[in-house]
Amino acid sequence: MTNRAFLPARCAYAYHRYGRACDNHDLEALRALAVDDVQFSITGPVVKHGHGIEAFLDLYRAHDPRVATRHVISGVLAEQDGVDIRTHAHFEATVFGASGTRITYGVYRNVLRESGDGTLLIVNHIIQVERRLELPATVAVDPTVSPRS
Repeated sequence: MTNRAFLPARCAYAYHRYGRACDNHDLEALRALAVDDVQFSITGPVVKHGHGIEAFLDLYRAHDPRVATRHVISGVLAEQDGVDIRTHAHFEATVFGASGTRITYGVYRNVLRESGDGTLLIVNHIIQVERRLELPATVAVDPTVSPRS
């Protein structure tokens, strides 16, 4: 069982790993973040429910790996419930498409569980989409160029 004082930080780290795996379109990293019999539920403009690691990964296989995405996850709360850890976190997921930029806002209400090696794994992935913002296409900026003073 996780030390209560470190629980929110450990869960924030698990969410950080999830966001990074999504942004890198890294299916193997996503596979390593969830249990084999993971459940998931998405509510919002599109409603999806599923069970099992392959169905979970299908959510991410559907995304074009040539399209850049960025996840920002904040406000992570966590509460131990027996062997489960119930979490709540706000997210902003941005998709930079050629024809437009879409920003999705919502809440993750995941259930995590500690594995034998101490890694927190997703047991139930719940995405509640609250708002979606459609913008014109954006242009990538070269991060090596600094603005003039």
